[in-house]
Amino acid sequence: MPRTLLVILFILPLLSVDLWATPKIEPEIAVKIASSLSEVEIRGTDLSRKFLINNNLKIYQGAQIVRFNCRNFSSKLQSKEKAIPVAELESKTGLISWNGRHYRGKLLVYTTPGKSSCDLVNKFPMEFYISSLLTKEMNSSWPMEALKAQAVAARTYAYYRIQTAPEGSYYHLENSEYDQVNGAFFDETIRTFKAAKETKGEILLTLRGVLTPAFFHSKCGARTFLPQEVWGGEVAGYQTVPCIYGKNLGPKPWTHEMTGQEMYEILPRLLSNSGQAETHKQAAQLIKVLSKGEKIIIPPDSMTKSVLRFYVGKEMVLLEKNLWRRFLGRKKFPSNSFALQEMKGRFVFRGEGNGHGVGLCQYGALHMSRLGHSYNKILSYYYPGHKLMTIY
Repeated sequence: MPRTLLVILFILPLLSVDLWATPKIEPEIAVKIASSLSEVEIRGTDLSRKFLINNNLKIYQGAQIVRFNCRNFSSKLQSKEKAIPVAELESKTGLISWNGRHYRGKLLVYTTPGKSSCDLVNKFPMEFYISSLLTKEMNSSWPMEALKAQAVAARTYAYYRIQTAPEGSYYHLENSEYDQVNGAFFDETIRTFKAAKETKGEILLTLRGVLTPAFFHSKCGARTFLPQEVWGGEVAGYQTVPCIYGKNLGPKPWTHEMTGQEMYEILPRLLSNSGQAETHKQAAQLIKVLSKGEKIIIPPDSMTKSVLRFYVGKEMVLLEKNLWRRFLGRKKFPSNSFALQEMKGRFVFRGEGNGHGVGLCQYGALHMSRLGHSYNKILSYYYPGHKLMTIY
């Protein structure tokens, strides 16, 4: 999930798009499903293969295998472009397979000059994308209203990426936690198809009608976070809400302990890598103070806070909590929602939730749907600064 999604907001400086001129038709989405392949082997029945470099088209009858040796492509290309389309393949049956998985739509092969490899992109209609995604980003057996809420959130994020794709980009998003994880044809189920169909074309806009990315995560802690509290980039329409749903579902509360020595070693590193120029000077000063053996003092902390405040000697230090998860990993810090306290010379982090904590809480959506809330109600709770709109 992005989502879980790890979404890096520094690539999204102004997160808004004017939709009023957008044609109201279902878009196709281009998803990069593989990178840096030395060879590509595509299978299908009644395939058509078009070489995009010279527009050479070939039609295959019956079952066929089409192979590409990616090591030979780049040496023949003179272009300095970042990526060049090599071939486009599709089948009259509507399904085409790669690496043992069947895909709808087209498979496109791209190569980059100077690299002896290919990238593979799947281009197909948005609603099939959403249907296959629901089995990967949420449990397809969950109540329909939870699936529909997830469908709208994922569609909003995907549509945002379509609208903001850089000129010349050959795909809209990746099939990974960097963006969103979707499946292939056989990952779709009757229930996921139904959830996509019953929310067809629905996305979230801010109350002023602006399109922004809709983030989601597994389980929030004390409250949801604002994008700027986690990634540093402000996103219009987001508001924080208390995590009153799903507390007894999914991942349990977690703890992580550090010795005093470990804390002394990690604090300057986190400050130095915080990305804020003023903290570099503070980090250098902190190293001097720590070398004198000054005690680290932790004032009362709360999971609702996004910034950790502590003292080393007379030096007060402020450190964003998201840095711990970013630099020490999600296994040690499953979420950004935690509180720190010192206990007999050890430093104990006690946290709740799983994921970055921004936007839709999936276990919260599960709980709300079991209580009888509609997907509209779920979305209005986790995205209170947004409204639903049908764009096609």
